[in-house]
Amino acid sequence: MAEGVKAYQQGQETNAETFYLAALEDVENAGPEEPRLAATLHTLAVLYHSQRKHAQAASFYQRVVRLLEQTIGPEHPTLAAT
Repeated sequence: MAEGVKAYQQGQETNAETFYLAALEDVENAGPEEPRLAATLHTLAVLYHSQRKHAQAASFYQRVVRLLEQTIGPEHPTLAAT
């Protein structure tokens, strides 16, 4: 994921997406309790939002919310900010 962040900061959004998707594949295999999963999904949502790919961004944001509801509970303060 660090490579994706670096590519994104350098304005290389296509490369960033490739790295983020690879990171997502890795963490999805670890299961929903993997703390990096929500962060990776959120990072992809932010990337797609910045590219004005709003439908894709919304899909990833929704996955983050569902995941957090399952793992930390719907009343957790983190979800109040989403």
